[in-house]
Amino acid sequence: MGFLGMAANALTIVAGGLLGCRYGRSGKGSDRTLIGIVMILLGLLGTLENTLTLSDGSVKSENAVLVCFCLLIGGLVGTACRLEERLEQLEERQEGSDNAFWHAFFAGTLSFGVGGMQINGALAAGLWNDPSLLLLKSAIDLPFAFFLAAANGRGTVWSVLPVTLSQLVIVLSAKASPWLLHADWLPQCLAVCYLLLLLNGINLMEWGKRPIKVLNLLPAMGIPPLWALMSGAIVA
Repeated sequence: MGFLGMAANALTIVAGGLLGCRYGRSGKGSDRTLIGIVMILLGLLGTLENTLTLSDGSVKSENAVLVCFCLLIGGLVGTACRLEERLEQLEERQEGSDNAFWHAFFAGTLSFGVGGMQINGALAAGLWNDPSLLLLKSAIDLPFAFFLAAANGRGTVWSVLPVTLSQLVIVLSAKASPWLLHADWLPQCLAVCYLLLLLNGINLMEWGKRPIKVLNLLPAMGIPPLWALMSGAIVA
């Protein structure tokens, strides 16, 4: 049962993406705006949920400083590895309509592969064989994949590969290491993921003259568990 949610999520992303590529191309500009707004709202709400708590009638910050630290270190690592530049070089090797493939692929990976449902759903599937959260994510991803593919193209469909692979890694890790249920770094990791989702939404809205190099920030997702491991917070 644990892998049922993964299969359903993969199928809905592919189905929604194919339908979007086939039938949704006429509203490309409006689709990008709609998706950008949704991503910004989801990213903002998810970030606040995992960094702020309400205690005794006052709002307190728990993980905000560490999340900023993760973004800083992750951004430095990503910039040093020239992740964004490598993506641009990869695009330059393509011809014609393929130039947008990798941006669509990356946007789809960020949209479907980060966030609470992706991580918590895979954890629930691995720890308790409970696919319900991933099934709920599938219902949400189906229309989202349609509009994202309508706006960005066929790269959205192929983003199912890293999304499913990351779910598989989390599920297998949860089955092998039940201590993940009590991992203190999960809220921090979720906050970083939601921030990346928010920044990608801002890029889709095209508010600035130069887009935010979100790809360079991807290593930030690995900083919370690495920091916990180094500080001895993870106990097997």
